[in-house]
Amino acid sequence: MALISVKSLILILLVSLGVAFLSTGCNYRRRSSSQSIPVTNIAAARSGKVLIRFKEFEFGKDWAADFEITNDTMQPLTYVGHNNKDRFTYCTLAAKRQEKYDNVAFTVRDACVLGTLVSLQTLEPGQSVVLAARKNEIQDMLHVNDASSVATQIGFEAFVGDDRHREIVWSDPITFPNADAR
Repeated sequence: MALISVKSLILILLVSLGVAFLSTGCNYRRRSSSQSIPVTNIAAARSGKVLIRFKEFEFGKDWAADFEITNDTMQPLTYVGHNNKDRFTYCTLAAKRQEKYDNVAFTVRDACVLGTLVSLQTLEPGQSVVLAARKNEIQDMLHVNDASSVATQIGFEAFVGDDRHREIVWSDPITFPNADAR
């Protein structure tokens, strides 16, 4: 009988410790989430636009340009892509350069042509996503031999608001590094 009481006591102690750890974790999470900026302050600072910001060039097999797209509107922003954080898995890429005339080119990427791994992705107001464009894609789209000699703007297709009106969000002009810049 005393052995059962000791086992029961140990079991009660273990359960109590587990509950204490869980409540501590929940309280920490509740405190950390309550320290975020109030929604009213965020809403007042919104530009009402979808923003695109060049982040950096990365070198893999070729140069890639990373862009951060931020939904700075009061409405949801939708794009066709994949939520696996692969910055190359989205559908529509555009590029343009200014010369005597506008040279704008669009392509639907292979992931969308094949219909694999893509669906509608939503960015709520204030959320961002990083998407990337490879140098060789831009060269092919603009029919140039070297994208390091052409200032180009990169565009991504987005559907803004509940009515999902289509926009191409354009970056500022960028010029890809040449092969020797590694």
